[in-house]
Parts: sequence; C-alpha cells; structure tokens
Amino acid sequence: MPTDKVAPTEKVAPAEELAPAEKSAAGCGGELVLGSPVSCAVISGQERHTYTVRTTVDGERLLTNFVSGGNDAQATLILSDGGTCYVGAYSDGCQAPQAGVHTIEVFLNYSEGSTSYALGVESQTNPSKCVTVDSFAANGPKLSGKLPRGAAGDCYRIDGKAGMRLTAEMTQTAADGNTNLADVRGWMQNPAGERICPIQFGGGECTLETDGEYRVFLADNYAGATDYTFRLVRTDVVTGCDSLREAGFGALSAGQSASGAIPTGEYRCYAVDLSSGLKFVQFRDGGQILWDLTGTNGSVCGKYSTEYRPCEVAAGAYTLWLRNQDWTFDPVAFSVSIADLGATEGCAAQSGTQWNQPAQVVTPASPVEFWCQPFTAAAGERVRAYVSGGGLSWITDATGARICDGQDSSQDGCLLPGSGPYRLIGEVDGDDEVKLQIRSLSAPAGCPVITPGAYGSAPAGAFSGNRCRVLSVPAAGRHLVRVVDGESYEPWAQIYNAAGLKACSAGYLCNFPAAGEYTLVIGSGVEESQYATVFTAPNGPGCLPVSDQGLADAAYRGSLSVAGETDCLELRDSVAGATIDVLLPTRAADAARPGWTLINGAGENLCETNSCKLAGPAPYRILLSSSEGVAAGEYALIVQRTDRITGCAALPLGAIGDNSGVTTAFSADRFATCYTIPAGQHATSEIFSHLPVNGGTGTAVFTVLDETGRVVCGSEWDVTYQLIHCGLTTGKAYTAVLVAQPANVQYRVSRRDASPAGAKCQAPASTVLGGPGAAGTLTGAGDVRCYRVSTSASAVFWLGLRSTDHTARYRITDAAGKALCDGFVYPCRVSGSTSYQVFVRPVAGRASVPYRFDAWNLGTKDKPAAQCEKAYGAPGFGTLTGTLGDQRTAICVAVPVKNRSEFLVRLTNTAGRAEIPESYYFRLGGPVDWTSPCSWSSRGGQDCEVSLPSSEPTGIALFVLAPETPGGTFPFKADTTCYYEPCTIPYVLGSVSPNSALNSGPVNLSLRGNAFSATDTVTLTRSGSASIKAAVRSFVNGTLTVTADVTNAAAGAWNVTIRSAKDGRQATIAGAVTVRATALKLTKAPSISGTVRVGSTVKAVAGSWSPAATGYAYQWSANGVAIKGAVGYAYQIPAAQRGKRLTVTVTAKRANRVNSPAVSAGVTVGWGIAPAATMKPKITGTVKVGKTVKAAAGAWSPSASSYRYEWRLNGKVIKGATASKLKLKKAWKGKKLTVVVIAKRAGHYDGKATSKALKIK
Repeated sequence: MPTDKVAPTEKVAPAEELAPAEKSAAGCGGELVLGSPVSCAVISGQERHTYTVRTTVDGERLLTNFVSGGNDAQATLILSDGGTCYVGAYSDGCQAPQAGVHTIEVFLNYSEGSTSYALGVESQTNPSKCVTVDSFAANGPKLSGKLPRGAAGDCYRIDGKAGMRLTAEMTQTAADGNTNLADVRGWMQNPAGERICPIQFGGGECTLETDGEYRVFLADNYAGATDYTFRLVRTDVVTGCDSLREAGFGALSAGQSASGAIPTGEYRCYAVDLSSGLKFVQFRDGGQILWDLTGTNGSVCGKYSTEYRPCEVAAGAYTLWLRNQDWTFDPVAFSVSIADLGATEGCAAQSGTQWNQPAQVVTPASPVEFWCQPFTAAAGERVRAYVSGGGLSWITDATGARICDGQDSSQDGCLLPGSGPYRLIGEVDGDDEVKLQIRSLSAPAGCPVITPGAYGSAPAGAFSGNRCRVLSVPAAGRHLVRVVDGESYEPWAQIYNAAGLKACSAGYLCNFPAAGEYTLVIGSGVEESQYATVFTAPNGPGCLPVSDQGLADAAYRGSLSVAGETDCLELRDSVAGATIDVLLPTRAADAARPGWTLINGAGENLCETNSCKLAGPAPYRILLSSSEGVAAGEYALIVQRTDRITGCAALPLGAIGDNSGVTTAFSADRFATCYTIPAGQHATSEIFSHLPVNGGTGTAVFTVLDETGRVVCGSEWDVTYQLIHCGLTTGKAYTAVLVAQPANVQYRVSRRDASPAGAKCQAPASTVLGGPGAAGTLTGAGDVRCYRVSTSASAVFWLGLRSTDHTARYRITDAAGKALCDGFVYPCRVSGSTSYQVFVRPVAGRASVPYRFDAWNLGTKDKPAAQCEKAYGAPGFGTLTGTLGDQRTAICVAVPVKNRSEFLVRLTNTAGRAEIPESYYFRLGGPVDWTSPCSWSSRGGQDCEVSLPSSEPTGIALFVLAPETPGGTFPFKADTTCYYEPCTIPYVLGSVSPNSALNSGPVNLSLRGNAFSATDTVTLTRSGSASIKAAVRSFVNGTLTVTADVTNAAAGAWNVTIRSAKDGRQATIAGAVTVRATALKLTKAPSISGTVRVGSTVKAVAGSWSPAATGYAYQWSANGVAIKGAVGYAYQIPAAQRGKRLTVTVTAKRANRVNSPAVSAGVTVGWGIAPAATMKPKITGTVKVGKTVKAAAGAWSPSASSYRYEWRLNGKVIKGATASKLKLKKAWKGKKLTVVVIAKRAGHYDGKATSKALKIK
C-alpha cells in the first residue's frame, strides 16, 4: 500500500499494520476487511476456510488477489446473489450486483496435503485508501509503496485533464530483496470506472480523453510481498527536463551531448530545440535504453521506429526521453547527441574521388559525434564509399537523406541521383579512429594502367599501395586476374566495367565481354597495403612445353621466384578427351606444392567444368602459382594423362599368405611410378599393399585407376604403410600409381586375390561358442591371413580377433564381397550371408603379431546357441565362476529382454591376479555391428545394458565372458547385481497384462513368471492410496489370473506385487498397471438461467452428473469463443455481446476422475432494456419568436451514452430540427412547442420522453 502523500481526508495505516495478519490454522477464516490482506499458516486435507466481505453499494467492483504455497489451493468468491468469481494470482476484478455480505471459500485443489496462503480484497469503486498524485515533473518525487503478500492492490488518484499524456515509471523489489521475483502491474481507470491503460514491465503510457478523476491500481502479479516506487510524468507539457542543444558535425560543443547512468525502469529527459530537417539521434548505451523523441503531438521518432535511420522533424521544441528497459537490474551508462544532418558546420574540406589520394581520417573527441566528408562527383556517377571504424555511414546530399537506398543491391556503390552537393556522413564508435575513402567506379582517376603480362615472370602490375588498377583488356575473353601481397596472400578484389558495374571477381579467370578498360578494386574496407596484380591472357607468352607422360618421362622442375608469379606448362601433345592429373611429392609443402589450374585456349577451367578432361580449343595449359604465405621457391611435378598411362611395370597377382609383389626404388629425382594390371589378369576383389622395406621411412599415396582415368580405390591420405581392398570389374584393365617422397627409399608393392571365390582362406579352428580360436602369427607389415566361415544365412556369428594391444586388425566380407566391420578392434556380429571372409593384418610398425581368431555360432535370432545357459530375467543368473583360456574361450547366458535390460557385473580373478575376461551384453537379433564390452561404471564393475528397438520390444540378449588377449588362463568369478527387481531366479514376476485399466470397475489381470502357485497373493499398491488386494481366479499353464477392483482408484501407475504363500518371498513390477481416470457421465446438460440480454446478469445451471460432481468450474463463451475473465457462476452481459450466441461450459470435478466439461445450449443475447426518463426533458430559454431555445435531456436510468432530439409544433415533427437548440420562426407564433428526447445506450433499445408543451409568443 502507498506510503507517500495522501489526500487530506484519508487515513493511512501505520507501517506496522501493512503486513498481512498471520493466522494459525484454527483462526483462518472470518471477516475480511477491504484493503487488509490476511495470511493463513496452513490449510490441510478437506478443510474449507470461509471469509466474509461486506460491500456498501450496488454494483461495487472488487479487486481480489490470492496466492498459495506451490499453487496447491484455490479460492472462490460467492456473491450475495449466488454468483461466483474466481480468486487467484494476477489481481482480478469482480462486480457485486448487490450490496451486502459475500463469501470467499478457500480449499485445497485435491483435498489432500497442506499449504499456506494469503488473500486480499479491495474495492475498486470505493478504495479503502487512495493516494493523490499532483506532481508530474520528469524530475519529480517518487512515490513508494509496500504490497503485503496477498494484497489486492494500491490506489492512486489523479485530477486528469483531457489531452494529458502520462508515462508511468516503476521499480520493484520483492520483500526478501530478490528483484527477479517482483512483478508489479496495474492499470489506469477513467472517470467512468473503465480500465483504459495497462501498466506493466516497469512502465506504461496513457493519453487522457476527458476531464475528471482518474485512478491507478497497482498489485503484484503473483500476490507476493513487494516494495515498489512509482512516478507519473506528464509528456505533453514537460517540466523538469535537462537541456540539450542540437549538434552539427565534428567536435561537439558544450550542451550538444549528454551522458550519465539510468537505473532499471527509470527515465531521463532532455528538452531540445530543433531546426527543421533530418536529425540523427546518436546513442551509445549497449542497446538497453529505449529512446523516444516527442513533440507537441506526441512521438516523432524512436528507437524501434527509426533506429539506424534519420528522423525528419519540423522546427520547434522537442523532448528526448530515455528509459532503461534492461532486466539485469543494473544502471546503464549512456551518451547521446542529436545531429542536424542538413548542417554544414563541422564538415571536413571537400575531397575528390581519385584513387591515388590518401584516406581521410576522423579522430573523434566524443563517442556521439557525427562526421561529414563532402566530395566532388557528377550526377549519374557511380561511386563507392569505404569506411573502416565507426558505425553507420551513408552517402547523402545537402539534406542528409540516404539517397542511395533502393538501388540494385547486387551492385557495389551508389549511382548518384539529383545534383548534389554530395557528402559521406556517419557515426563514430567510441574514441576509435575512422578512416574513409570515397572513390569513383564509373570515372576512375589515379589508377595505374596494367596491360597483360607474361607467364614465368613477375606480375604485370607492380606492388603499389593504391587499391585501384585499370586493366587494359586487348580483346574479349578470359584473362587470369589475381591480386597478391608480398607473401602471396590473395585479398578479395572486384573488377568493374566502364559503368562501374561488376564484371567479375579477381582470383579467377575473368571472362571479359569486350576489349576495353576495366577497373580492379582491392578489398572492401579502407585498404592501404602493398599489392601486385597478376594479369595474363590464356594464350599469353612465357608458357613452356611439358609431356603428359610424366610417369614414363622425367618430372618437370621449376621455380617461382617472386610473389604473384604464375608459371605455365603447355600440353602440346595432348588431345581433346584426355584426362589430366598433376602429381606432387607427398608431404611437399610451401613452394614445393604449388596450386594448379588446367585451362583450354578459351581460358575455361577444365577441372571445375570437366573433371580435368581436356575439352574446347587448344592449347591446353597448366597454370601454377605459390600457395598463400609462400613468396618463392622450387618445385617438382609430374603431368600425367591418366586415361593413357605408358611405360608401367607389371604387378603380378599373388595369393593370401605369400610374399609376392615388386620392389620399387625412389630417389630425389624420382618420386612416382606406375604398375599395369591387364584385363583378364585380376580378381573381382584384391588387396593392394605398399610399405617401405629395409627399414626405410617416408609416406606414399597409392591409387588404382580404370581405363578412363577414374580412381576406383586408393589412399585417402599419404601414409607409411597401408592395405587397400579394391573391387575390380571383370574384363577391364587397370593401372596402379604410387606417389612417394623424393628420397632414397624402397617400397614393396603387392596385390593379392581377395575375392570370395579366389581368396586363399583357412577354415576357423571351431565354430562352437566357446571353442578354441585359430592361432596365427603375422610376420610383419604386409602379411595378410584369411579365414572363411561357411554357414546358413539365418545364423548369427561372432567373428573376433584377439591380440595384445589390438595390434592385429581385421576386415570382413560376405559371400558377395561386401565389406563388414572394416578395421574394428572389437568382435563383429554378422548374419544374413552363407559365408564370410575374415582378412587379418598387423597395424603399422609391428614385425611379429600373435593372434587368435574366434568364429562362434551364436544361434539364430530367436534361438540362442545350445552353449548359452538360459536365464528367466536380467541378470537372472546369479554368480558365474570358471576358467577361460585358449581352449575354453567363452561362457554365455541367454537373457529374455523386454524393451531394456541393465545390470552391473563385478569380475574378479580367483587366482588373485589382475587379468579378468571381458564382458559383453548384446541383442542376439541385432544388425551387423561391432560388439563393444560393457562399460566401466562408477559404482564399481561394468555396466551392461541392452535396449531393444520399438519395432521389436521383446527379444533375446546374450551375456558373454571372453578373454581379450591370446594365451594364458583367466580363473574368474562374476557377480551380477540387477538395477531393477526382480533379480533372482527362484521367484520372478515377468509380466502383467493388460498394463492399463479404467477406474470405472474391476479388471482382470494375467501374471506370468516363475515359481507361482494358485495360493499366492497379488496386491496393487501406489503411494498415498490404499492397497488393492486382487482375487485369484485361476492358475493354468503358468499364468495366474486375478481380478482387482480398481473402481475410483487414483489415476497413475500402480505397482503389482506377488507374494509366495509357501515361503513369503515376493516380486514386484513397479508401475505395472496404469490406472486411467474416466470422465463423469452427464445425465442432464447445463443451462443458462435469467433473461439473456445486454445489461442483465445470467447464471449457470450446472446440470447433473453420475457419479455426482463435488465441484464445478465455469467458462462463458460468445459465438463459441471463450470470454476472457468470464469464469464465474454468474455473468453480467456487456453491450459487446449483443446478437451473439451465449453459452456456458460447466466442468464437473470429482477426486480421481477426469474433469468433465459440458456446454449449455446457446442463447442469442438480446437488446437491453431501454433507458427510462427519471426526470422528463424540458425546454429552456424564452419561448418567443426570434429566440433560441434549448432542450434539457433530463435524467435517465440506466444512463444514456448519447441523445437525439425531435422538435414538434402542435405535435408535428419539424423537419430538420434534430439539434439540442432551436431558433423560433415567426410563422410558429401561437403554436405549442414540444421536444422529444431519444436516449441511446450501446446494446439497449432507445428510450423516449417528451417535454411539456409551451406556447410560442
């Protein structure tokens, strides 16, 4: 409640009375005084606390507020006439049609548990207290208030005048000091008692339409205890603002800027006289402050209406308003100025648009300056402004307008409209220096002219700090244009035609449409660095010949001597259709690895458009340039036609396990070679390998190409050693290419038959789960072994490789040669093929690698292998013990799973050693995939988990223990701990069906599990509810059938527990049965009582339900649309609803039942009763010819909103006499004059009354 200035006739409670009275549970309820909230410590169970509220006048409007702990309670206001109003948080209103005593009922939502609450009621019609506000200055005093918990609201009174514009400023803090929990809101009420303007989020705006007393009501939105401050500022007649002077450009003088800090929710204002024209409000605040510039007619421009754009004003006095809207609740610092964009004061000296002049520099003295740079240019000229630093900037004329807006955004620069004078203007950004350049694109001056240069030499355009070059293009067509700095980095650069329009970008082969001069411009900001320009024609001089058979001939060697140099190699013997590649040594870097482009005689990039296949006119050329960051250096490369490779050595086909292959020596002069693979002399699948021999080091890239030059397989990167599986097509020839480092090293290259039909493979030692694995030792890099597993397509196999530190790896293919689980270190589960080939290889750098290969038949999707022990539920197998080694390699347990299974396994070595077997848990019917071990858990042990897909909610999972490495023995003990009951084999509840039931009657349940009997007991339990004992009906084929009476049981998940009658053991499935609440049955529909017309109050007749409802909720609707706030038992019909179909939805409620809504029949809202004259109209004035008389409307009930008049002579209507005044004509003398007043009220029939007749003299 307010604690500041009050009206003289009012009494304000002392501070100690402001807190709500705290009542014990026994004392809650009783009389509730308007404006004095109460707080109740506790309400429990089915208690109902009753309060009474007294109103003194008919139609009194009440404000209510209510809050409870956890929102567990609710309250209803029951009016003396039987109507109801909802009472809750968000201070709400309720009109009491009749004066008297009304009741508020408080109760728990579900009649269970307990909570505290606070409740308050205030009169909106006759507030218990209302503070008068009579100061509206911007710097006027703040009013402070305290809202106790549950307070319905505070009231403020204003003597308002029509046309007043008011802004509310409000801060708030919860009583515990937490600003984030306070949310004070409210509204302004006009003299007619209507809500007109909201106040929320720290403020609000309102324009008063009539004279009279206005009121502001404020309350905490969540009914919490809140401290707040409140101030109203008049914005149409502003007082108390600081002054601000209009600024020009450049340095600001005294009074032309303002700065400070604004606390959250508060305002600052500045009075400023502005000349006519465009202004820019220059602001620095971080974006949290809202600003608005207002004049005599209200807002002219603001942050969201004109931010980033000028604001046009007429000359006059204005006010700049600043408001901190930041919800971080910290003060926000700001600086502000208002620049006159049409001013010339402070502009820099006129500049030209020549490219060779230095950049202009602006050094700001204030963070809110605006700078101005006039420049000389002709109308229709295309110019571009480059600005580095600062904020917004734009090209303008004398007005300051953005004259380039709306032009083609795909083009750069501005096509100057009008006749000037032209200027570039913009913001500064703090104290950062601003650099700017204004340059002409269509009439460039001061740019060096460059003609095409030669390949193999320095760039055609020498290094220069001028960002502009004029390219003299001798003929239409493509030319290479690049821009480089001293380290070969290429900045962005754009090329323009004579009109200043984009032609192309540098860094590529630019296709010039015609001969002539084009302008090259570097960068997009202010550029003053040194750059050179590469400009050459596709057929330019300096190109050297090169063979396209570099693998057979020598490598080409060259050097790039300066930054930007472009070397050219011409393929003089190549023909159209040939495919070209450029081979560079592996690990080549810097200058030794130049970038390259393949072009034809027309300058087309053939690797971009044609996959490096020669097309179009000759000559075909390779253009070479340094990588970025490298200015110069030597390089070596091989140009090779890949669809016709000659001079290659033979590479014989070997078998798995042999030592076939060829050895090739490389040197500083030789870094690439090739091998031929003739058609008809290869398998459909082969393994290629390359590795250095005799302890050599280095990296290489190996590729296999078909007859067209297409790469069919190969290395993804350069490596020391690699095995590559490659599929080859019967009848086609292939070529293998090996590219290495230019060093003295020898590589052994081989290929082996890996096809399903031709691969030399062994059979596994055993396919029995847990049988011995095949033993082997890989003798070194390049050694490959193969095992073939023959089976049925339905069988699921475990294919695994055991080696120390995973130094042996495998690759699996099926009967069709398709790769499965390539390169994995964990076992792979496969199915769906009749055979599998497993290729075993060592990792790089290993000379001797012992391994064991395991191939276990796990069974089929629905039937585990016979070696798997059966468990009823996860884990369901208790403690496992045994010894694993090379002869007994695994133990297995088959676990039925529904949806998900998870348990913890703790493994120990019973011999006291550290080594333990690996544990695996996986879905038997899953897809082909690798099998990772159970993950280590923070609980100690390994966490084993299986989740089944929703399409197959039940299945079988296998728990497998197996050694990870070959050799040795592993005596073990495995203890399993289930995360979910039941976890033992002897007594298990496996399933309950159905898993849901309606609470409208008994339900039959079927229980399946282990060790049941017909004498066992079954109980349904749920926290907070009485248990339900089920009656056993039958026990047949392991299924126990019971009946449980769940009539009116609480909705939700119920646990099902079965208890052994024999030994008392029990098992439970938590949440096994979900009880679903059912709706109440409607036996008689709701209806509306009362006369359904505007102004009348109608009531809802709830109807009848079975079983009977214990409570109701209401929602009134018009034409099927819910009426906001109309949630009471009664509803007074406003004029806006006339002619609409009125319905009420009654929602019946009962514990443990679904809330059940029903809608009444619709009734059309009729016209309200006509206003009736309580005091008849009369004629005032002298009733004499020539005089003007007036009609006094009289008094009406209900009140009229407007009047119409009919003047009559001797009872006859005077045509056109419908005003409230009438001048008496000579011809009317002696006749009797009357006036009929027609009273109008929205939504009501018109009322009529006739005055007493008077004789005209």
